[in-house]
Amino acid sequence: PRAGQPFVAVNCASVPESLMEAELFGHEKGAFTGARRKGSPGKIVQAHGGTLFLDEIGDMPLAMQARLLRVLQERTVVPLGSTRQIPGDVQVLCATHRNLREMMARGLFRDDLYYRLNGLVVRLPALRERSDLPVIVQRLLQALERGSESRPGNPEGRQRPARTTPLRLSARAMQCLLAHRWPGNLRQLSNALRTAALMAGDAEAIDIDHLPEDLF
Repeated sequence: PRAGQPFVAVNCASVPESLMEAELFGHEKGAFTGARRKGSPGKIVQAHGGTLFLDEIGDMPLAMQARLLRVLQERTVVPLGSTRQIPGDVQVLCATHRNLREMMARGLFRDDLYYRLNGLVVRLPALRERSDLPVIVQRLLQALERGSESRPGNPEGRQRPARTTPLRLSARAMQCLLAHRWPGNLRQLSNALRTAALMAGDAEAIDIDHLPEDLF
């Protein structure tokens, strides 16, 4: 039902604690030093009727967790510097790399908020735990090919000619990727393939010599 409604994302780890409340709940003009001149509705109001994605929810300060819980229960928001209540009907999705149960045991994450948010849980396995790495590699190579076709190839702005053959990996290169532990997960793989594709140039396949040295 919310598929065609707003989708608003907030990275809880990147917003300073002093600004988190204003970012989520909004503020009236002049509510605090540095506030926007016309105020701000806040992310929850922007997502009204749709979905609010709270990335790195484990990094949200305890005081903010209590306020968020109240908003989710009452489905209304009171912006900073205001007394009026604004509807804030949102479906909440969360993501975290932290163990929230351990944080709850240490008093760093509220139990009531955890159980309020804890519906369907999807665990995303690390890249090294996945069995479909060759498929992921192929998808990333296809994306690199599409990007190269539209990227300017010289200062005059003429487009670089597309490859005559698809980007692919040699068997040796694929074995190297399968053996790697990928501590940087998908971002590391994507960057490694981008570098390898550049080093391979017009070669028939990306070989082991084209891969970044930190994979060995």
